[in-house]
Amino acid sequence: MNVLITKPTAELQQLGSFLARRNCSLIAQSFIEFELVNATFPAAYDAIFFGSKNAYRFYTQQADLPKHVLVACIGE
Repeated sequence: MNVLITKPTAELQQLGSFLARRNCSLIAQSFIEFELVNATFPAAYDAIFFGSKNAYRFYTQQADLPKHVLVACIGE
C-alpha cells in the first residue's frame, strides 16, 4: 500500500516508521510553500498566538519574543 500525505518528509519520521513496519510506503509531498514576508510588529503586547508552527518559526526569524509575553501555538 502507498500512502500519500501532504506534509514534508522531515515532519513524518514516526509515521514513516509506523507504515514501514506494516509494509506500506509513505509518499510525502507538501502542496504549499511558505515565504517570509516583512512585517511590522507592535512595540508592546502581552500575548501572541501563532496559527501554526511555521508562523512561530517565521516570527522568531524576524523578531525576539519578550520574556513576559504569553505564547500559544497550534501544533507542536
